[in-house]
Amino acid sequence: MPFLAPVLAGFLAAVAGTVVAAPPASPAAASTVPADESPQALLQRMSRTLATRSYDGEFLHLSGGRIERLQVVHRRDARGVVERLRVMGEPGREVIRQGEELRVYLPDERRVLVDRAPRPGAAEGAALGPLGRLPAFDAGIDRHYHIVLEGRETSIIGRPARVILVRPRDGYRLGYRLWIDERTAMPTRTDLFDAEGRVVEQLVFTALRLRSHIDDAELQPSPGLRGFAVVQQGPPPPPPGGIAPAPAGRWGLARLPPGFRIARRGLQWLPGNPAPAAHLVVTDGLATVSVFVQRTPPGRRQIEGPGRLGAASAYSTVVDGHQVTAVGEVPARTVEAIARQVVVWSRADCPLCDELLEALAPLLAAHGAPGEVRDVDADPAALRRYGHKVPVVEVDGLVACHGHLDAAEVERLLRPR
Repeated sequence: MPFLAPVLAGFLAAVAGTVVAAPPASPAAASTVPADESPQALLQRMSRTLATRSYDGEFLHLSGGRIERLQVVHRRDARGVVERLRVMGEPGREVIRQGEELRVYLPDERRVLVDRAPRPGAAEGAALGPLGRLPAFDAGIDRHYHIVLEGRETSIIGRPARVILVRPRDGYRLGYRLWIDERTAMPTRTDLFDAEGRVVEQLVFTALRLRSHIDDAELQPSPGLRGFAVVQQGPPPPPPGGIAPAPAGRWGLARLPPGFRIARRGLQWLPGNPAPAAHLVVTDGLATVSVFVQRTPPGRRQIEGPGRLGAASAYSTVVDGHQVTAVGEVPARTVEAIARQVVVWSRADCPLCDELLEALAPLLAAHGAPGEVRDVDADPAALRRYGHKVPVVEVDGLVACHGHLDAAEVERLLRPR
C-alpha cells in the first residue's frame, strides 16, 4: 500500500519512547526489589529504570513470524542520551542516536541515512527499537487493566524475576506479561498478547546489565560500516504549488474507545510525501495510537481498510479528501473505531435533525463507532452539497441517508470492509 507503509514507519518513530522522562540516576539508584512491593509500583519502577539508567545487553525480538537478534548499548548521563542498536547477523544493520540525530547504517546498500527530526512525543531517555516501544506503566492504568503478580521465576539470564500480568478489562487493548529482574527492575522478557491469549510480540533478553560508565568507543559504528555514502533525510523542499499540510488543530476525534484521550497534536513528515501529516497521539495511559491525516497528492490512490506491521494494527479511511490512518499496538477494532467517522450534518432549530440523532445514538454505541454533529450552515461546501436535505448521515464520507434514519444502510457501511 503506497500510503500505509510510510505511515507505519512514522508510527514506529513517533511512539518509540513512551517511557517517562526523569533526571539521570546515580549507580546507587539500582536496588533489590522489595519483597512486598506491589505489582503496580514495580511496573512504575521499571519505567523509571528504562528512562534513567545506562545499560547494555542482547535480546531476541519475535514478531510476525520473524526472529531478530539485537544488541543494544544505551548511555544516559547529564549530557543526554546516546544509543547504539545493532542487528546481529547479516546484513548487520545498525542505528545510532545522539540527541535528536538518528543515523541508520545500511551495509547492504553502503549508505548511512541521517535524520535530525525529533521523534514526536519521545521521552528524553527513550530507547530505540522494540525496547523503546515498551509503554510507561503509569499510575491509574488499573482503571482499564487488571494487574496481577503471577509469581516468581528464573529468567533466561539466570536471575530471579517477578512475573506480572497486565490484562485489559475490555477488547480495545492488548495485554502484557512481564518478567522484571528483581535485582535491577529491568524487563528481562515481555510478551504482548491478544484477546485470545496469543502472543503477538515477544522480547527476551539473553544478556543484560546496568552500567555506571559507557565509553564513547562502544557507541561508534562497527569498523566495516565506515566510509559509506551519507544521505540526509528530512522534510523535502515544498514543490511549486505544492500540497499544503493538513492543519493539526483542525482535526479532532468526536468519540474514542473507552478510556482513550488525545494526548498530543502536531505535524510529522512521512517518507515519500510532499507535505507533513497532521499527527494526533491517542492514549489510555498505556496503549498508544497514532492518527495521521494527510491530504492526498494528485494521482495517488486513496486506500481504505485494515493493515498490519508486526504487532501493530492499522486502519485507513478517507475523510474530506484526506487519507486518515490510525496505527498502534492495539486490537484491530480499536484503530478502526478511532479512524472511522460518522458525521451528521444538522442545523439549529431542526426537529427532524433532533429526531434522527436520537435514533442514531444507540446504533453508534452498538458498533463502537465515533460520531460527530456538524452545522451545515457553517460549512459553505456542505451547504452547497446538501442544502435542504439535512439531516444527512455520512459514514467515512459516504452518504448513508438523509431526512430520516436508514438504520440498515448505516449498519452496512459500519461493517468491517
